[in-house]
Amino acid sequence: MTIVKPILDGEKVPKGKLRDLFRVPPLVPLELTRSTLLIGARGVGKTTLLRYIAASSSATAIYLSLLDELGSVAKDAAAASYGDGIPPSLKNALCAKSECLLTLGLLRESLKYGMTAGANVRRELPPAISAPRRGAISPKWISQQVVTIRNAPIASINVDDCRGLLQRCAARLGEDLTEQGKELHVLLDRADMVQPFLAMPALNLLDQAGAYYALVATRPAPYADPDWGRNQPIAPIDHYNTTYIGIAPRTQEWRAFVRDAVSAQYAQVIASRRMPPALLDAIITYSRDSIRVALELTYATLKAPDKLWDDRLNRALDEAKSDLVRRGGAALNPWVRRFQDTVKAWRAKALSTAKKLTVQTPVVIELTSGSHQAELNHDLPPPSPVDRFIAAALSVGVASPPDGEGWYPGSRLERIEISPILVWASTDRPTALVASEPRVVQFSASKIAGPGRRKRRTGKMFVGYRFKAEESREFFASFKAAIQKHPLLGGVKVREGKLPAGTEWAHEIRERLRRSSLLAVGDVTGLRGDILFELGLARGLRRPIAPVLAKRRMLEDMPGWLRAINHGYYERPSDLTELVSSVLEHLNYRQRYQPRRFPDPVPTLVGAIGVFPWNRHLLDRVSTLARREGLDYRAVDGVSDSSFEEAMDLAAKAAFLVLPSDGTQGVDAFSHFAAGIVTAWPRIGDLSGGLRRHVVLHVQDPQVAVPDSIKHCQSVITCTQELNEGIESFTAFLTHYKDWVGSGR
Repeated sequence: MTIVKPILDGEKVPKGKLRDLFRVPPLVPLELTRSTLLIGARGVGKTTLLRYIAASSSATAIYLSLLDELGSVAKDAAAASYGDGIPPSLKNALCAKSECLLTLGLLRESLKYGMTAGANVRRELPPAISAPRRGAISPKWISQQVVTIRNAPIASINVDDCRGLLQRCAARLGEDLTEQGKELHVLLDRADMVQPFLAMPALNLLDQAGAYYALVATRPAPYADPDWGRNQPIAPIDHYNTTYIGIAPRTQEWRAFVRDAVSAQYAQVIASRRMPPALLDAIITYSRDSIRVALELTYATLKAPDKLWDDRLNRALDEAKSDLVRRGGAALNPWVRRFQDTVKAWRAKALSTAKKLTVQTPVVIELTSGSHQAELNHDLPPPSPVDRFIAAALSVGVASPPDGEGWYPGSRLERIEISPILVWASTDRPTALVASEPRVVQFSASKIAGPGRRKRRTGKMFVGYRFKAEESREFFASFKAAIQKHPLLGGVKVREGKLPAGTEWAHEIRERLRRSSLLAVGDVTGLRGDILFELGLARGLRRPIAPVLAKRRMLEDMPGWLRAINHGYYERPSDLTELVSSVLEHLNYRQRYQPRRFPDPVPTLVGAIGVFPWNRHLLDRVSTLARREGLDYRAVDGVSDSSFEEAMDLAAKAAFLVLPSDGTQGVDAFSHFAAGIVTAWPRIGDLSGGLRRHVVLHVQDPQVAVPDSIKHCQSVITCTQELNEGIESFTAFLTHYKDWVGSGR
């Protein structure tokens, strides 16, 4: 039976399968009798739960994702957060935008239920949202207002007009439905995926004053009220209910729930492969309060090639631990220098209190000297560094509140339980299910989460962009500014490919890329030959490369070999933050992300990549002359997904290389990339007296554009349409080759 990948993201569960895959978590009510804050770990099933409630509720249930609605504001906040942080006045202005966009999203979805958003609603709209003069609110009008708000200068929005806007409009819509004998339920998802202060309008919606019920889903996050909305912050219990999914992950009820959720996707495969029940029990224990982790471990265990089930699970746990260490290192970067060393220290200290750890041994970290009591503080003071450290650890799944305890806005924990996957080591028996008491180990809060834990990092990186495209220039300017303002990356120098007139282009670009050991970023939108040539240069120098695109949909139009490389984007507001995080990831784990080393160039190898009827005559002549002189001739017919690595190796090894250029993006893109690989090492042996390598870019038609960067490299690359000129280039190479052999070098 074929093992398919599990559906991990609640938003990707098809509507037709929602009822089949959804399972009701223990202690979670499906009927809303009061506004509720739904809290849970990464992958616990919050999004699936909200979608199920929206689909099955008898009330008018409006579902909104904060990540989708507030993406543009999150981008503005991310750009402003570097350096000394965001001033309170700017936070309030961004919250005003957030309030407006969430209100417009609420109105948009209400139209789908036939609601008309009458005069009562229109009267609540602030001047920033210009209500239609005539007629009802329409989807087209809402789309226009969303664009206006997203692009509006911060100073143009009156903050006071927007305070409480979302609550007032929800209340008016709820009143209209109440008159019809119906209820309004507002379901807000992914509140943790935007900056915490941007989610405050959503949290304020939990107030019970309105004629609606709100359900807000979030991971733990360091929420604080930036003087927004109410005179007194709303608080759990007083103003809304709280539900923490997975608060007791070691109870039989929770384990049965996770087992049922896994079986919903893998019951037949588990039965056909005869997975031992004890193994599934171990997987459930390791996953703790995350269905996502349980599904990932089950899939990886079933797919593993090992014969013994314990070995399969060990392999799956090793992959899961590596991924969690990577995510934890990125999230806890401001406090922890090397997260993998911190994990080892946690395990070592836990082992010092016990001779042996099993899968059921909870390891609890107690932060001393500066930690806070786990009690509710209704005043919601600004979170301390310790609070932010704990919230970040909880958010990415590195840690959880101890068994039986929860987290709520305003609560401050002094103890966190480390993920069982991080505690696991390959020397452990993965299915040892001997219950044991928690091992509590103490660490100083000031050492783990003290200020100034990380120093600014240094390094150089290269960015190639389209000089004549405004969107690409804006991307470069924004990206460079974000790097320079980042508290940890401010020491990283960003170099570009634009050079002043009179500069020896090939030498200077090669030197810039050679010195940019961190990363080479290139905007490959439109497959510009200059950018691909620069990325090829970087790849030839064994530098990590990161192609970026203006739109995600453009990835479908990229050649297969280029799609195999992970792309970045600058389409959504959060994309810039992700790119900056990638730079930090490459800087922290340089060795991990360094590309594989190409084979060394071979003086006797003549190569050709791309064989077509129009260039066959030249290739036949070159192969005949090469074999006559005792040289090895190799050709790769074309570049496909399967032959990409072979073609790159040939470009790296060949002393003389023929590349085609026929004006099609698929062919030209790789030829420009391969020309860069050769240009990275223009000589074999000594840089001054070594054998000079050469590339012939055979152009099919004079109307085919040749990138300026390639024209600047005449010492290495000959661009020609003529057969005779291509033969002359190879003859000149043979003469140089013979002289080089005769000199004994």
